[in-house]
Amino acid sequence: MKRIIETLAVVFVPAVLIFAHAESAAAQCAASLDPRKPPVLSITLHAEHDQVPTGSPVPMTILQTNKSDHEVCLGRDVHGSDIVVEATNENGKPATDKRPHYRNGRFDPAGATISEIHHHVMGNAVWITLKPGETYSYPIDVSQLYDLSKPGRYAVTVELSDAESTTRIRSAPTYVNITTK
Repeated sequence: MKRIIETLAVVFVPAVLIFAHAESAAAQCAASLDPRKPPVLSITLHAEHDQVPTGSPVPMTILQTNKSDHEVCLGRDVHGSDIVVEATNENGKPATDKRPHYRNGRFDPAGATISEIHHHVMGNAVWITLKPGETYSYPIDVSQLYDLSKPGRYAVTVELSDAESTTRIRSAPTYVNITTK
């Protein structure tokens, strides 16, 4: 019980204070959320290479495109905790997460310290406005997130919340072959 109260005090009270004093861009973004709206974003994942030797970086690029007829405001966590990256082997088995307290690309607070939970919940947001048809891109290295040491074909997908509808949107799988050196 004491841990729950500490978590609430350390994590959620500062979060409420930060959100209460959000800048106008953040307030405008939040004001546009409506679960009844269709998604305004599309998400695509692009692999830099089709084949990568074991132990090498696996660079990919996430592309978020505004497919609406109006400007869309995006909130992005600079540490990437707002996106879910999943990697599965050719048998559909999830690759092992390298990040502590993550399972299948999602944060799992079980066993995490209050500080780790606080870091995950609070994040550091960057606000971006996309014009109609405009794309925002950012790199990821899947080998930093998952153990891809076993050769084989991996499917990688990305999932995040739409900027206006709160719907979870997901990329089509992007495939990469991990080869022996």
